Amino acid sequence: MKTTTQKNHRDQTALKWGIALTAMLSATTAMAQNWPDKPVHLIVAFPPGGIVDTVARQLQPRLQSALGQPVIVENRAGAGGTVGAAEVARTVRAHWGGVDILVHVLGGSSAPGGGFAALDDAQWFHALNQNLMPAVQLDRALLPAMLAQGSGVIIHVSSIQRLLPLPESTTAYAAAKAALSTYSKALSK
Repeated sequence: MKTTTQKNHRDQTALKWGIALTAMLSATTAMAQNWPDKPVHLIVAFPPGGIVDTVARQLQPRLQSALGQPVIVENRAGAGGTVGAAEVARTVRAHWGGVDILVHVLGGSSAPGGGFAALDDAQWFHALNQNLMPAVQLDRALLPAMLAQGSGVIIHVSSIQRLLPLPESTTAYAAAKAALSTYSKALSK
């Protein structure tokens, strides 16, 4: 079970990213007055009612106001965020043909307390599927177009826990974030 401190930190972090996204979209709107010209679909890669969904729904009215278009929150849950990541990649390729900058902020932890001994294989696989595989899948879907155009940037936002895990609560999460960092280094070569 997550401590109140961990939950509050996670909630504050999600809210900060949401505020940053709102500011970024507001600036984007000022630069590109003709975008968006239709409803915006905000893909949430997790089930309704969770923290990610809650933050998305709290941001929805602000985004609608900033963008001047309806913002539709779509939950595409499954496989620890993998289904949502695949939907984002498919939509980006269909509408824009690819991207120039891709920033990943994926993952989380739902593992029980108790350290490594409390984790079974399913929880280890869930941590990897939630914290590593969506980034790999988005990269596989979008990186080839970046390579073909000769430019592009991919940024994977990891976690300090890759270096400083909390052994009683986030061992699998920390290992998955370490794997993401290693993957990122390999991708840069």
